[in-house]
Amino acid sequence: MDTKEPFALDDKDSKGYGLALSMWLSGHTDPEVAARLNAEGYRVWGTYQKRPRGGEEPVYELKPFNSRTVAAIRTNVWYRQFAPGSPYGTVRYRDELCEGRHPWLCPYEDWFRIQEVAQEKFRRSGNRRSEIPMEFKKRLVCTHCQRVMAVYYSNRFRDRSSEKRRQAQTGYRCRSRELNDDLCPCKSRILPSCKIIAQFGDWLEQHTRLPDDWQEKIRSRLLEQAALALSGGEQADILGAVRRREAELERIKDMYRLGDIDRSEYLARMREVQAALSGLRQRIQLGSVDARVSELSRAAMELIDLASDWWDASALERAEATQALVETVFYDPLEQHIVGVSIRQKYRDVLISASGGETLP
Repeated sequence: MDTKEPFALDDKDSKGYGLALSMWLSGHTDPEVAARLNAEGYRVWGTYQKRPRGGEEPVYELKPFNSRTVAAIRTNVWYRQFAPGSPYGTVRYRDELCEGRHPWLCPYEDWFRIQEVAQEKFRRSGNRRSEIPMEFKKRLVCTHCQRVMAVYYSNRFRDRSSEKRRQAQTGYRCRSRELNDDLCPCKSRILPSCKIIAQFGDWLEQHTRLPDDWQEKIRSRLLEQAALALSGGEQADILGAVRRREAELERIKDMYRLGDIDRSEYLARMREVQAALSGLRQRIQLGSVDARVSELSRAAMELIDLASDWWDASALERAEATQALVETVFYDPLEQHIVGVSIRQKYRDVLISASGGETLP
C-alpha cells in the first residue's frame, strides 16, 4: 500500500467505528461491542465464496461481527492518530509505523488507553491459557531427554468451568518436536492431564502413607542424630536415660488421671522428672530437637492432608499443593507412567524419619 495515497471510510463506517470507540472508552468488552454493531446493522466483508462465470469480479459475502473481528479493528493502527497534533492517521510500511494521508478516527492517547483497558479486562477474565491452573507445570520431566515438558492445550478446550473437560483437553508433551530433536523416542506424544493426576494420586497414597507411631519415630531418630556427636558409651547412656524419663512422665500422668496419686504427689514427681530431663537437654541440646520435631510434625500433617484431599481438591488447590511439595516428577511418555518423584527436603525428612531411616523409592 502506498503510504501517501489518501483513503477514508464512508460516513456509515465512520459512525460505526465511532460507536465502537465510545463503547471501548466506556469499558465494554469486544463481544459486547460486536453484539451492538450487529444490532445496529453493521457487517464486515468476508472472504469471497466463488468467482462467477466469465471471469467477473469475485462475489463477497457480508458477515456479522464477532469478538475476533472487533479485536482486529481495535488493535489496527490505521485508525490511530499518528502523533499528538498530527492531522493524519498511521500506516504500517515495511514493519515500521509511518504517517499516512488519511484522517485519523481515534485520538493518539485514547488508542493506547483502549488497549490497556482491554488487556486488563482480558487478564482479569481468566481467559489467558497461562492462568489456567496446571498441577505439574514446570515440574514434569521427560525421562528420555531430561527436558521439562511443555503444557498442552487442545484446540477444543473452551469450557474452563468444567474440571472434567479441563483434565481431558489439557496435558503435557515433550519439547523434542519443537526443538527438532530426533533422538528423543517419545516424539512429543501428548499426555492428558487426567492420567497424570490419577497416577500422582496413586503415588501419594503409596509413598506418603505414614505409620501410626510416626511422631514417636521422628522424635527417636532426631534424638539419635543429636547424640551422634557424643562418645559411644555416653551416647547410649544419655539416650537410655531420656527414654526412661519420658516414659516415667507418661506413667505419672496416667496415674494422676486414674486417681492413683493426689495432686501434690503428682506435681512433686513431675518436677523431679522434668528437672532430670532438663539436665539431659543441656547435654544433647534437646531444645533444638523439640523445635525440629514440631517443624517436621507440621510438614507431616501437610503431607497427610494432601494425600487425603487430592481427589476432591480443585485444580488450583492441587496446583498449589504440588508446587509446594514437588521439585520434579520424572515421567516416561512411552510407557505413560511416573518413574520417580523428587520432593522438597522437609517432606523427604519426614518420610525418612517416619520410616526409621529407610531411603525413599
